[in-house]
Amino acid sequence: GEGGFARMTMEAVAREAGVGKPALYRRYGSKAELAVAAIATMLAPMEQPDLGDTEAELRLLAEEGLPRDAEAYLALIGGLMAERDHHPELIRAFRDALLNPRRAIVIDAVRRGQERGDLRDDIDPVMAVDMFAGQLLARAFAGADTGPAWRARSFDMWMAVLKQT
Repeated sequence: GEGGFARMTMEAVAREAGVGKPALYRRYGSKAELAVAAIATMLAPMEQPDLGDTEAELRLLAEEGLPRDAEAYLALIGGLMAERDHHPELIRAFRDALLNPRRAIVIDAVRRGQERGDLRDDIDPVMAVDMFAGQLLARAFAGADTGPAWRARSFDMWMAVLKQT
């Protein structure tokens, strides 16, 4: 976060953490893995809930899955994209280890809701997830409020679209 991925070194991280460089490499196979692990600390762990209630499951996933500080998260992922030409392993590691597994959990929850008959079956679950996540990122980029009240209204509107018949 301080100097970007390109200027980050395993030596500096080890020194800051008070450990030897070999200790870092025992836990992280590469600089990209270490960077993704650092980014993951901004997000709560996510697991597939099975509450028998589609709306409750999606609400829980929204609360767990979205970063608390949307603007700081946007800055981090913007940095990942800025590095993609010089360090494609970084964005690949982020997508493979963090972003896509989390998206898959929410996509599966939408599909389950469709199978239960709770959600419209004419909406692509991937597009539904993109609609929800995209509005948070757009507001963060605009510098607009993404606090708890906005998130609750946003979720309610999203659910109304998914439930419309």
